Amino acid sequence: MKARGHNRFIILIASLLVIATLAFVSSVQAQTPITNTLTLTNNEQRNFLGGFLYITPEDNTKLNASTIATRHINNLRGKRADQNIVNINAQSTPIWIALSVKNNSTTKDWVLHFGDVSDARQAFVKNMMVFEHHTQTVLFSSMDATEANERMPQAQMYSMHKNALPISIAPGETQLYVLKIAHEGPFIGSITPSLMTNKHYVESIQNEGLLTNSFKIIMLLFCGFILAIALTKKAFAYLIFGIYTLLQAALITAINQNFLTPYGIMPDLITLLLISTIFTKWLSSQIFFSKTSYDDKSMLALVSVGGIIMVCFIISLFISNTASTLNNILIMGPIFIAILTGLAFSVVLAYSNRTDSLYLAGSWLALFVGFSFQIATNYNLIPTNAININNFWVII
Repeated sequence: MKARGHNRFIILIASLLVIATLAFVSSVQAQTPITNTLTLTNNEQRNFLGGFLYITPEDNTKLNASTIATRHINNLRGKRADQNIVNINAQSTPIWIALSVKNNSTTKDWVLHFGDVSDARQAFVKNMMVFEHHTQTVLFSSMDATEANERMPQAQMYSMHKNALPISIAPGETQLYVLKIAHEGPFIGSITPSLMTNKHYVESIQNEGLLTNSFKIIMLLFCGFILAIALTKKAFAYLIFGIYTLLQAALITAINQNFLTPYGIMPDLITLLLISTIFTKWLSSQIFFSKTSYDDKSMLALVSVGGIIMVCFIISLFISNTASTLNNILIMGPIFIAILTGLAFSVVLAYSNRTDSLYLAGSWLALFVGFSFQIATNYNLIPTNAININNFWVII
């Protein structure tokens, strides 16, 4: 039986290695032809903007929307995005984005959409401004109380805070848009910008509701399964696994429902939710360590690492958002150490006297791999694609 358990553990490790290999060698984004202007047609309901975006980091010079637009027109452009998913967190400062669009369709009303979790979007944006060059109009600005914001209906303001902005492009016209985006929070600064018709946007909301509800049903069914086991075996400690599942579902939902966070509170709350999820993972692991020689040691590790995580999180609240790298290290560093410590304890326990702890070690290993991909993608150590971003949600 012990050999069989070891074989299963080896199979799990091999599976995770396959996932890692796929993440490095594949890209789920369709590469867009190198061209300066996106052309809208009646054939496409949704047009991904990767390949048409030119990104310029904010520097010490006094850049503004008009300057970026003039540079773009004169072929002094920023770095071209080469895929649909753009990692804006790769820059430690706000970025400027230039986008030229020609409308060859018969549709006037479009929606600038920044993606959701299913599109591998994780970014939280503290400040954003959208400027149309030809009419010298600020379409939206979270930094100033512009006339455009005052005219914007409340429903559209809500959609903007979620991930979308309605824009108008008359058929036959070419428009040049300039965006300024400032990212915040420790999560990957990934956006998947696209232009879609109003009709497609409404359909995407309806489909998103279906997918979200299906996900919630699956999570609730799993929690019901855990509850049934707990009641049948009268092992109520197992309920902690259900809480862990609910926290993971809440984490995904919170990221999906929030995009523009001008007051900076939501990213901190969601980070606290992530920390709570890791704590719950540790508490669920204590079931395996109970009545073993590692019981007290694992609890001491939980309290110690948990204390370090909370102290670093509190310190990060008082550090300026301009020091994004330091903030990320303070938050993600201790969490990474906590996951690595949990993995080490579970492996030692599994190879000493509890073969069933191989499953615990496998769950910690999956969390370790998924979190490692999050960190590596955040700093552009590996490609920013949907596999590398979303495998954290898949393999945990």
